[in-house]
Amino acid sequence: MLVFERYKKFKRFLGPRVFTLLLFSIGVGMFWFAIEAAFVYVLQGFIFSLKITSIENLFLPDWYPTSLKATSIILVVYGLFRSMGRFFLLHLTNLTQQAFLRTQRERLLHYMFHNFSSISPNEAISIFTEIITQSGSFVYYCSQLVIVLTTAFFLSLLGLKLAFWEMVTGILFLSAVFIPIRFLSRRISTYGKEITSQWEKTNKTLLFGFKNFFFIKLHGLINQEVDRGTKGLKNAEENFRKYSLLASFNGAFPQFAGIFLVSVLTLLGIHFFQTPGVKLISFFYLFIRMTHAVSDSSNTLSYMRLTLPGFKKLYAWHEKAMAFAQNEITPSKKVEFEKIEIDVSNLNFAYADQTPVISNLSFSIKKGEPLLIKGPSGAGKSTLLSLLTGILIPNSGQIKYNGMDLKDIQTNLPPYLGYVGPEPYLFEGTVRENLLYGNKNKISDEVIWESLKLVQLFSTINNLEHKLDENLHEYTQLSTGQKQRLAMARALLRNPKFLILDEATANLDPQTELGIIQALDQIKDSVSLVIISHKDNFDNLATNRLQL
Repeated sequence: MLVFERYKKFKRFLGPRVFTLLLFSIGVGMFWFAIEAAFVYVLQGFIFSLKITSIENLFLPDWYPTSLKATSIILVVYGLFRSMGRFFLLHLTNLTQQAFLRTQRERLLHYMFHNFSSISPNEAISIFTEIITQSGSFVYYCSQLVIVLTTAFFLSLLGLKLAFWEMVTGILFLSAVFIPIRFLSRRISTYGKEITSQWEKTNKTLLFGFKNFFFIKLHGLINQEVDRGTKGLKNAEENFRKYSLLASFNGAFPQFAGIFLVSVLTLLGIHFFQTPGVKLISFFYLFIRMTHAVSDSSNTLSYMRLTLPGFKKLYAWHEKAMAFAQNEITPSKKVEFEKIEIDVSNLNFAYADQTPVISNLSFSIKKGEPLLIKGPSGAGKSTLLSLLTGILIPNSGQIKYNGMDLKDIQTNLPPYLGYVGPEPYLFEGTVRENLLYGNKNKISDEVIWESLKLVQLFSTINNLEHKLDENLHEYTQLSTGQKQRLAMARALLRNPKFLILDEATANLDPQTELGIIQALDQIKDSVSLVIISHKDNFDNLATNRLQL
């Protein structure tokens, strides 16, 4: 029962498409075996057509054509089918890998955007790039291994039928050859873990540099960080070099062993087993092809051991993601809001294994009665906003929207919410695209310009060469304060029923901030407004206050 449960989990991890493609690998392996087996007859027919042996020494079926012209045509057709088999093998393994990569990256995107608090940016990027890529390689080689082992299995069965004792002897010798190879495989797994670890460290160094470039540049630490990243890359390359030596030996040695065994089996077949020469030729072809398959299997297993640490890490993450999916919020019943009023009662929240952040908190948010939330850093202001919007789930207490429990109507809320945080969220695109991001309503340019006037950004945008169609880049021509006002205009264009300002004027000069406060004073009666600010400038705007 435990094995069956593990099988179901693994199948779910791969995804239905990848699992199906891996099953197809068995079929391709059988097709490849059929091509290899067919060559035994093609070879005999061609030998006979060249008058090298008589028909009595062969084991061709009666209907098989034996003229030189016919066997030449059969040889060409065989070459075509062999090429087709190779095509299917390569195409299937590539498809399997890409299907796996897409499945896992889609899964990570879904998990990250629905459960952001449980995964760090470093972890997300590491999984999305290096770990999933490693795991994709593991699945690619797994598909190859299924094909090669299927082929080797049926070749060995045919070899047993053709020359039983020679095949038994050859298999026993090959088994002995794999004893040292198994020992070397353990070292390969160690190098795989080291390479994965070094890549993760290098990724962290790169991300640290992106996030803290100003600090690093200011203090002259660029060379130090470059050296740290370079050291990780060198260590990864050194471990890969050691791996490559062992893996190359694992892949090459079985082929030498196979040729050596052919020589031994020739002597045994003629002097001890009394096997006819033509049968031996056919058997040797099958045995060499089986040896190549075993060699390919050994080489493939080496690659799989190298990428196994990443695959295991992805599988462990998948288990965590599936636990989240089982608790994922389901779409709630459709509800429309003419206004939003919120009642919070006896609210408690603590992060895992930490002291409470919110304790027994009760308050109300009413339309036309702005609430100002103040408190020192770390008091739980941003946590409270996450609770109010359903991003975090309280440990106890109730949050009700118009008398309805938040968890029952949460999926209906986004169209009615507006938010401006301490950092403006802008992306590469036009001013218009940034202003209307996430807004499903049809908004005229006239309304857009009115919102820009309200946040004192009209002249700035109007002076741009392309105005609303001006492209904004990562290092845009707008100042930090102008970006913040653009984010404010975007929130207002949503015509929200519930507007949240989280230190939204932190980067504005006093005069501009005063203009924003005056704009908010004009709309405060038509919206439920929550303001988080450490400044006193909002005191006159707020009807209610909450000190954390």
